[in-house]
Amino acid sequence: MSSGDALWLLRVEVSVMPPRKQYRPGRRRRRNTGRSCGKVRYRDQREAMQALRRLRAASGGQIQRAYECDQCHGWHLTSQQR
Repeated sequence: MSSGDALWLLRVEVSVMPPRKQYRPGRRRRRNTGRSCGKVRYRDQREAMQALRRLRAASGGQIQRAYECDQCHGWHLTSQQR
C-alpha cells in the first residue's frame, strides 16, 4: 500500500463519521424527569443526596431534603420540611 492509498483510506473513514453535535449557548439540556409525575428524577438515594449537597450550596440552603416518589419510584428534591 502506498502513502497515497493510505491517505485516500483516511479521507474515506473521516467522511463517513457522523458530525458532532455543536454546543449552542443558551440551549438547555433536557433533564431526566419522572414519567408519571413530571419532576426531576434521580435514580437512587445516593444520586439524589449528591444533587442535594450540590444544589443546597448553590441555592443558599433552600433545598431541604430528598424523598422517594410513590408515583415514579425515583427520588426527588424538595424545599419542604417533613
